[in-house]
Amino acid sequence: MELALNHEVWHCFEGQVIGLDAFWSTARPLWIIEGEAAWVGQTQVPIADYAHDFWPAYLNKPARPLFMRSYDAVGFYSQLAQSGTDVWS
Repeated sequence: MELALNHEVWHCFEGQVIGLDAFWSTARPLWIIEGEAAWVGQTQVPIADYAHDFWPAYLNKPARPLFMRSYDAVGFYSQLAQSGTDVWS
């Protein structure tokens, strides 16, 4: 429950930053919109039952372009954090 709450609250921040029209646009980049939210949820509640549901799609399809990803972009944001990049900013 906490993971989902953190995920959805992040969507509120995204909507505030990019505007609701852009957030709800069918052209919105899902690797950012859903990938960031998945990473935030997992970062805040790493032991949640479904915290790692999106990893198989990321790990099993390494050749899939980032811009074609959605929730599975959680791996991209995790790799950024592991490299020392401040993903929160």
